[in-house]
Amino acid sequence: FFFVFFQCSVRGMEYVEDSIHLLRDSVMRMDMYDWAAWLGLFYVVYKQIVTENRVTFEAHNPVREHKDRVMTGVFYVPFVSLATFRVVNVMRLFLMIMIFQGMGEYIQIMFLDRNNKKNPKPYQFSAMDRIVQFLSLLPSVGFFFSFTLATTLLYMTIFFIIVIYLLILIFSPQRKKVEMKEFYKIALYWFGIMWIAWPLSHAIIVLVSMKIDGVPYGRIMLVMVLLISWTSDVAGFYVGKKCGNTKAMPHISPNKSVEGFIAQVVLGLSAGMGFCFAQSCGVTFLPPMAWFHYLFIGLAVPVFGAIGDTVESFIKRMGGVKDSGIFFPGHGGILDRFDAFLLACPVVFYYALYFITDGPASLY
Repeated sequence: FFFVFFQCSVRGMEYVEDSIHLLRDSVMRMDMYDWAAWLGLFYVVYKQIVTENRVTFEAHNPVREHKDRVMTGVFYVPFVSLATFRVVNVMRLFLMIMIFQGMGEYIQIMFLDRNNKKNPKPYQFSAMDRIVQFLSLLPSVGFFFSFTLATTLLYMTIFFIIVIYLLILIFSPQRKKVEMKEFYKIALYWFGIMWIAWPLSHAIIVLVSMKIDGVPYGRIMLVMVLLISWTSDVAGFYVGKKCGNTKAMPHISPNKSVEGFIAQVVLGLSAGMGFCFAQSCGVTFLPPMAWFHYLFIGLAVPVFGAIGDTVESFIKRMGGVKDSGIFFPGHGGILDRFDAFLLACPVVFYYALYFITDGPASLY
């Protein structure tokens, strides 16, 4: 519809009929899988509009939390798989929603009122907060076209944050005195961009342009990383909950245990070798990689995923919150669900780019 509006404004109303026919033909070519993917995205957008994705301070009911975890997985695992394989544009938009909402969760954690946790009030986003959320989408848009453009937009995003924030400080009539702590927010905004928006944007370039010997395998690579990340994270959660006696980092996250981390690594390696075995048995949609590449991916995803999980737990501990949000019932917020993926995706991307593919020349 935006395309129709744009063309009408440029070429006049005579373009309306052709544009409507083009839109109608595109809709008529959609099969039930396409409709299912778009309806799933509309549900995600609807949740974003009607759900107040706020941080939480208290633990949830374990029985209800387990039920919500299962129901969330029943919807999102098929939806992400379907969108990745069948409707790439749906997956692109879904990832951009995750970036936008993830930055919102991060901003709430860093800037909320820590003196009112017993009766917390919803965080009131400032104009600068919203501007940073929208600016965080620029690198992901750049990845639609080229790695160079995405890098350029990343630098522009960092520069725009400085300029816009300083302009707000200078021309704000409510500020009589500017303190040094106001400039700390710039560094916090930057950290959010580099920790959330930039790594998660790599999923888009993996999705649209990762090729091995000229054949696109980005979609299955992305699904592999997501499945290994989520399943190993779930394995670490339940094993650590049932058998976790040796605390890994009690000063950061009391629930993290050595047993849970071992379960993550074991399941990640098992999943990686399982994909390798399936590819050797003739499953053609899996990338034709040597066994040690599958082994590395199966090891790197849970290891760097655990590091990403620890970083998110550390930030939540500083903010004094239990969950970063309520976007995924039973799992928490977007940062709670994608914390492992934030570091695992760029690591797998750059490893595949320089050790599996033909390098940056193979992109796009």
